[in-house]
Amino acid sequence: MLRPAALLLLAGSIVLAPGCRRVAEESAAAATPADSAAAQDLAAADAVWAPIGRWMGTGDKGTERFTVADGEWRLVGRVGRLDKTKRPWIVVRVYDAERSQVATFSIEDIGADTSYLHTAPGAYHLAVSTGDARWELSAEERRLPAERVAP
Repeated sequence: MLRPAALLLLAGSIVLAPGCRRVAEESAAAATPADSAAAQDLAAADAVWAPIGRWMGTGDKGTERFTVADGEWRLVGRVGRLDKTKRPWIVVRVYDAERSQVATFSIEDIGADTSYLHTAPGAYHLAVSTGDARWELSAEERRLPAERVAP
């Protein structure tokens, strides 16, 4: 059974009975730090991965330095075959500005893989070792929607 005049829908608009407030007004007034954390989680879900370095080749290579602004980033690698009779492989060593090895990433056959890294912000470079492989690598940094950069 409907109660008279508690809420009335007219032509797509909402008319509130006297003494009623919009839920949005109440929730905005009662926002808590937990609500802010939930909003940050939603923003993080919209994050994108933006390239900060890209390389390709067919042999061993050392890359130039690149800068990681945040400590959350990833390496995306793809490996193809050079010789049909041999199995391709790639090993990537990640070094920080002090030349300390901080991670290793490898792909041991044709295909692609991604390695997620959590490091301190700063400068890094890669040392790539390969065997019978055509390879591509991309270093990508996680960015929130407000940090997106136009191409």
